[in-house]
Amino acid sequence: MIKNLMEASEIERKRILDDLSSKVMMKIQQLQNPRDCMNTRLLICKINTKKDCGFGCETHSLISCIMRALRSQRTLIYISKGWKYAKHGREYAFVPLNNCSTRSSTESYDTAEDTENATIIKTDSNAYKEWIGWSIPRQLAPTLQKYHAEPFLWWIGQLIKYAMKLQPWMEEELNNTITRIEFTGPVVGIQIRRGDKLKASGGFHEVDEYMFYADQYFNNLRKTNKHIQPKVFLATEDEYVLPELTMRYPDYKFLVSNHVAKKITKHIRYGEDGLEGIIFDILFLSRCDYIVCTLSSNVCRAAYEVMSANRVDAATQIQSLDTGHRLKNILFAPWRATADHHPIKSEELELQKGDTVKVSMFYRDSVNDGYVLARNQATGKGKIPAYKAREELTLLDFPIFEQ
Repeated sequence: MIKNLMEASEIERKRILDDLSSKVMMKIQQLQNPRDCMNTRLLICKINTKKDCGFGCETHSLISCIMRALRSQRTLIYISKGWKYAKHGREYAFVPLNNCSTRSSTESYDTAEDTENATIIKTDSNAYKEWIGWSIPRQLAPTLQKYHAEPFLWWIGQLIKYAMKLQPWMEEELNNTITRIEFTGPVVGIQIRRGDKLKASGGFHEVDEYMFYADQYFNNLRKTNKHIQPKVFLATEDEYVLPELTMRYPDYKFLVSNHVAKKITKHIRYGEDGLEGIIFDILFLSRCDYIVCTLSSNVCRAAYEVMSANRVDAATQIQSLDTGHRLKNILFAPWRATADHHPIKSEELELQKGDTVKVSMFYRDSVNDGYVLARNQATGKGKIPAYKAREELTLLDFPIFEQ
């Protein structure tokens, strides 16, 4: 794979991947906009209503539904009325997923069954199918594995790009904000997580941990331009972070949305103002030249996925302070050893080239020292150098992408 990436020019890779993206989008559009919504195979997903599932979590649940609809060649109906962010549903901020999603009633779907042979399948968006994680369409694999460093990331990026098409008024508001805060590159985006989410799905990180990588990025740029103005776009729900950064890093210009400077209560977070704020955070982060965040966060992962969808390859444009990229709450990733590893320390795991392991994606198991925590069914559990293995994707048939 590395040899293929090195041999292909940036222009060639962009052309090939753009062509593949156009093909994927065309197929999604065709499937999602049937001529007759009443006489087509449907997958009906109801939005995730779990209290601890915020916008990023809900978005990745939607991606799971889109993936399932594509594989089974069904039109997706996504029911989001009564959404905690906007009572009229996702269409408040995003264009409808298809020409069927604005139907005024779904009473006729009440008897739908969750069986693959049924004409209509009805399910909750958080009803996760195991095959969704770490898989890509077999039909797209030859191109992706040759021209992209992270094929799974590219695949998820295409789906989130489709799911997050803004309503015209929201697009206008975004462009106005870009002008107002003078969002121009080079800029590093950082998402600093605080609050209740830290207890269950992420650890606390000091602001200096994020800024270490911002400093590295701009110090490298200063080798060719000593007068560059270091800028950081800040995404956070903690109103105390911005004053701390401004005081500790006076040479930086910090760009923020309207929502960073005020206390974010649950009433604000789960409402239209909070929805606009988190959407803008994701989109601004995705437009940065480099991102520093924690990939245990759904918001961080969504920003990385949108970035990947809009660039040739974003694999080197992010630094996570904890885990690697994944979809939803999948805490163990399948990897395959690309080289032998003979332990130097007692906590390390022995590997032979070709061995399969499960790598932990739990934030507490990540120490950013170049190692990952892995488990092998034969040799047990231990740390391995990350460069001696890579994720192993499952290739699944998606008939919709046949030539």
